[in-house]
Amino acid sequence: MSDDASHADLTALVLGLARNLSPEEMAVQLAALWRTIERYGDPGLAGLIARTVDTMLELRDYPALLMEGGAKTMTEVVDRFQQGMDELVQKGEVRVLRRQAARRFGEETAGQLSRLLDEPPGPEDIDRVTDALVECATGDEFIDRVRSD
Repeated sequence: MSDDASHADLTALVLGLARNLSPEEMAVQLAALWRTIERYGDPGLAGLIARTVDTMLELRDYPALLMEGGAKTMTEVVDRFQQGMDELVQKGEVRVLRRQAARRFGEETAGQLSRLLDEPPGPEDIDRVTDALVECATGDEFIDRVRSD
């Protein structure tokens, strides 16, 4: 890639952050920016942009979960943002599972499920609970299965 094209890519990516992006779009934009900065191989530039992006994310009022700790490199900004996105998705999945459990088996079972899924579950846990939600006939059977798997 020519130097002029590389500068144009970097400029476009930085300016693209000013758009009103969803968290998912921001994650994609940050990852593209990070890859472009890595091609430059300039730690000073990377540090400057990381601090600028970190400040921009704070000013844009992205959820506090996505903004914990001060990133010093673009890698840290992208990693932290992606981790925050993953945690938000997991919390959303748990909320949906709890709602479905309440509709199928009642509030008591949903409350028990919430306590069992107190820690953010991994994808395999979500799959396991989803399967149990569909396959179990009673709330007690559902909770026993979630507990034992």
